[in-house]
Amino acid sequence: MAHDTQRPLIVGMNTVEPDEAARIFAPLVGLDPERKATAEGIANAGPTFRIETEDGNAVFTLSSKAGFCWVHAAKGQGQGMTEAGLNVIEQIARQAGCHAVGFQTLRRGLVRKAQRLGYHVAGQINKGHILEKRFQ
Repeated sequence: MAHDTQRPLIVGMNTVEPDEAARIFAPLVGLDPERKATAEGIANAGPTFRIETEDGNAVFTLSSKAGFCWVHAAKGQGQGMTEAGLNVIEQIARQAGCHAVGFQTLRRGLVRKAQRLGYHVAGQINKGHILEKRFQ
């Protein structure tokens, strides 16, 4: 049986208003390794996007400074959403003139998935990891 290595197909993408983003990200606040994040702060840190694939969806908030795109929060569900989400985030970052993307996570499984997609651990915050990917 052949393994399908095709990337998930993005079937929809739109922006999310800050009040809706705050509701979506509220359950994630406790996952901040620094324990500083608020749902409202995340939602207002930059534009929030929602993507949909045939198998799931994801919502993420981004900002950029000095050519570096930071993912403030991401929440997804469904098959292949880590890869789909990071691919879209990288495309948005490149279009914004960024040379790198970064995010932090407490999830070891996400660290492994991101490393397979070219990210490296750039630092640690308490029990969390900072991951980065520089573009060529």
